[in-house]
Amino acid sequence: MKINITEKCSQLVVNAAEIEVSNASLKLANGETIDVSSVDTDTEEQRVTFKLAKEAPTGDATMHFDFKAQIREQMHGCYRTSYTTKDGKKHKGVTTHFEPTTARHAFPCVDEPAHKAIFEISITAPSEMTVLSNAPEVSKKDNGDGSSLHQFADTARQCTYLIAWVVAEMQFIESKAAAGYPVRVYTPLERIEEAQFSLEVAVKSMDFYTSYFNVPYPLPKLDLIAIPDFPIGAMENWGCVTFVDSCIFVNEHTTTTAKQYVAMVVAHELCHMWFGNLVSLVWWDDLWLKEGFADFGMFLTLANIFPEWNGSWEMFHKDEFTQALWADQWTTTHAVEVPVAHPTDCLSAFDSISYQKGCCICKMAYDFLTEPVFKEKIHNYLSKYSFSNTITLDLWDELQLADVMPSYTSQPGYPIVHVTQEMKDKTVELKIKQERFYGCGTPKDAKGQLWVVPLTIKPDGNDSTRVTLKQEEETITAAAPNAGNGYAVVNYNRGTLLRVHNDDATFQKLGQAVKDNQLSQVDSAAVLSDALAMSRSGVMPATKVLDLLLNYCKELRTMPCKAMAEVVGTMSGVFRGEEFAPLWAKLRLKLFSHAFETLGWDRKENETVGDGQVRTIALDQLGYADHQGVIKTALEKFNALADGGKLDSDLWPVILPIVSANFNDKWDGVVEYFVNPLSVSVKKSALAAAGQTGSDDNAKKLLKWALEGEKIRRQDARGVFVSVGNNSAVSVGLAWEFMKENWAEIDRIWSVGLHLRFMIQESVALLLTSEAADDVEKFFQEHPCRVAKSEIARAVEIMRTKVGWKNRDEAAVKEWLKANVA
Repeated sequence: MKINITEKCSQLVVNAAEIEVSNASLKLANGETIDVSSVDTDTEEQRVTFKLAKEAPTGDATMHFDFKAQIREQMHGCYRTSYTTKDGKKHKGVTTHFEPTTARHAFPCVDEPAHKAIFEISITAPSEMTVLSNAPEVSKKDNGDGSSLHQFADTARQCTYLIAWVVAEMQFIESKAAAGYPVRVYTPLERIEEAQFSLEVAVKSMDFYTSYFNVPYPLPKLDLIAIPDFPIGAMENWGCVTFVDSCIFVNEHTTTTAKQYVAMVVAHELCHMWFGNLVSLVWWDDLWLKEGFADFGMFLTLANIFPEWNGSWEMFHKDEFTQALWADQWTTTHAVEVPVAHPTDCLSAFDSISYQKGCCICKMAYDFLTEPVFKEKIHNYLSKYSFSNTITLDLWDELQLADVMPSYTSQPGYPIVHVTQEMKDKTVELKIKQERFYGCGTPKDAKGQLWVVPLTIKPDGNDSTRVTLKQEEETITAAAPNAGNGYAVVNYNRGTLLRVHNDDATFQKLGQAVKDNQLSQVDSAAVLSDALAMSRSGVMPATKVLDLLLNYCKELRTMPCKAMAEVVGTMSGVFRGEEFAPLWAKLRLKLFSHAFETLGWDRKENETVGDGQVRTIALDQLGYADHQGVIKTALEKFNALADGGKLDSDLWPVILPIVSANFNDKWDGVVEYFVNPLSVSVKKSALAAAGQTGSDDNAKKLLKWALEGEKIRRQDARGVFVSVGNNSAVSVGLAWEFMKENWAEIDRIWSVGLHLRFMIQESVALLLTSEAADDVEKFFQEHPCRVAKSEIARAVEIMRTKVGWKNRDEAAVKEWLKANVA
C-alpha cells in the first residue's frame, strides 16, 4: 500500500473487518524499513492500527503486510455465487459487492470515499473461468496447475467501494460506443441471447451522457455483468458494472414494464460513471449527490432514447415523484443531507430520500434553470471536480442555486400549500400559506419550517406563470386574460415536491375538470393523490376523496388509472371487513369497467404503451372485484399454457395472481413458473402471484422456501414478504408471525444489505390495531436491528396513522359506499 505521510507519526490506521493481518512493515522512500511493533484490531470500528517501532517521517512510503480474508456466503464483500445450466451442472463463481463499506471485508484499505487511490489488481483463478475487474486485463499466465494468473492494468484514481472483480464461467456480447471503446455484457452460460437489449441500452446511454455532459468517459472499456446472486439491483463499479441478472435479461416473454425497468437500471448505473465515479461524494451523508442525480439522469436518458414509452417524465411522475412524496411525509424521515457517523449507519441513507427525493430535487433544478443553462452548469461542475470529491453546497454553488435549493436538502419533509383562489377581471388571485406536510397529521410539537418554493401556476385556458414563494404566507396574482372555467392549477405538471390543498370551490371545479378530461394526466393524478394523502393525515374527510374519485370512471390514461387503483387499494386495506368487501368490489367495477370494455384483453394494432398499462391495471382491479368474466378468462388462458398456448407478455402479471388467488388447486402450477421460468419477469410475476394465494398453508410454504434459499434465491425473498404481507386473503399477520418465529435466522442472512428493511416493513403492512403496533415496537426493542432502525420506526408510525384514520372515518366511508355503489 503506497501512502504519503503528511505529518510525523508513530502509528498508521486502515479499515479492515474480519481479516487477519500479519508480517507488517513500513518501507520509506530512502529504502529504510520501519518494523511494526504490534497490530491492533478494533472490531467495532472496523479498523486495524499498525504501531511503528519508531516514528515515521513525512514523505512517500510503502506499507507491506500479509492478510487473509474470507470468501463469504452473505452477499457483501467478496462472496460466492452459482448458477445451474440446463444439463443440471452447477457452476460456481466468486464476485464482489463493496458499497458502501465492505471493501474492508476483502482487503485492508482506507475505505472512505474521500480517499481515492489507484489500484493494481491481479487474480489467480481456474483457467476455464472468465476473470474481470475494473481495468482491462493486460496479461494471463498459465500456472501449469489448472490455474492462471490474470494481471490487470492500473485502475483510474477511484474510491474503494467501486473496486470489483468477478470470477465465473461466462459468455459475452460486444458493441462499441461512439467514442470507440468496447462495451460488453457478460452473462452466465446459456443466457447470452437475453442480453442484447441491455447492450443496446448501454451503448445508447453512454453516447447520450457523453454528449449531454460534454465530458468523455475516461476508461478504456465498459463491462456490464449479470450476477446470479446479488444483493441489490446493480452496482456502478467503474468499468465493471455488476447487476442482478433480472436487471439484464429481456426476452419475448418479458413484460413492457419489466423491459422499462431493465432500461432504467442500466441507464441509472451508467450515469454513475460521471456522478459518483468521476466526481464522488466526500462522505455518505451526501449520498443523494450520486444516487439522486443517477435517477434523474436515467429519466433524462430514457426520454431521449425511448420517446415511445409515453414520455419518461410521465414515468418519473408515476413512480419517482409519488415515492418521494410517500417516503418523506413521515416524522421518521430525514433530511437529504443526512448525518452518517458509523459504517453500519451508511446503509440507512440508501432509501427513497436519497434516491427518489434526490431525483425530484435535480428535476426541480433542471426546470428552474431551463435545460440549456442546466447542461452548461453541469458540464462545468463535472469538469471542475473530475477525479475529486464534493459536498452538496459545491453543486448548488456551481448551479448558482444556493439561495433556492438548500431548503429542500438541509431539512426533512416537504411543504403543503393551502390555496384560496379568487377569479377577478382577467387575473386570478391566490392566497397561499405553506407549512410542512405530515402524513400522520401535524404533531403537537412540530417546529415551524419554511421552504423556498418554485411554483408554476396555470389558470385554466391561459399560459402558466412561474413564481418563487419565500414567506409562510403570500398573495400571488396570475394573469388570466382568457375566459376559463374559474380555476387555476397550482404546481402545474407537479414541478415542485409538495402537496396542494385547494379551497372547497376550487376542489369541486378541479373534480369537474377531471370528469371533462381538461387536465393533463400528471395534474389529474396529482389532484387525486394529494386528496388521498390529505385524508390519511386528517386534513380532508375520506368521503371527499371518494366523491372526487367518481369523476375518474371514464379515465383511460396511465397515471390517473394508477392513482385510482392506489386510492381503492389503500382505502380498502384500512376500511375492511366482511361488510366492506362487496362494497369495494362494486366500486372497483364502477371505476374500471369502462377501461376494460374499451381495451379488452387483446393488444390492438397501433395501441400505445400506455394503453397496455391501463389494460393491466383494469384487469388487475377487476380481478380484485371478483369479476367472474375476467376470472373465467384468466383461468382459460392459464390452462391453455399447459397445452402449448401463448400469452401476451404483459398479461403474466394479471393472469397468475388471479389464478393463484381464486384456484388453490392451480397454485402448484403457478409455482412452476418461478421454479422453471420462461423469463425473469415471468419468474417475478409468478413469485408475487404465489403469495396472493387464499391458503394459509401455501403462504407459509412460500415463506419457508424464502428462508431456505434453494427454491427461492435469497435476493428474491423480499418479494415473498411483499406479496404475503399484503395479502388480505390469508390470516392477517401471517408474515409478521413467521418473521418473529424465525428472526434469528432472518437476521443472520439479511442483516447486511437493504432487503431486511423492506421485509420488515411489508410483513406488518396489513396490521391495523394499536396492539399490533405495540407488538412491533416491543419485539424490536428486545431484538435491536440497527440496519432497519428508521424503517421500523416508520412502519410503526404508518400503522398508528392507519389506526387513527380508520377510527376517524370508518363509519362515514361505510355509509358513503352503501349510498353510492350498493
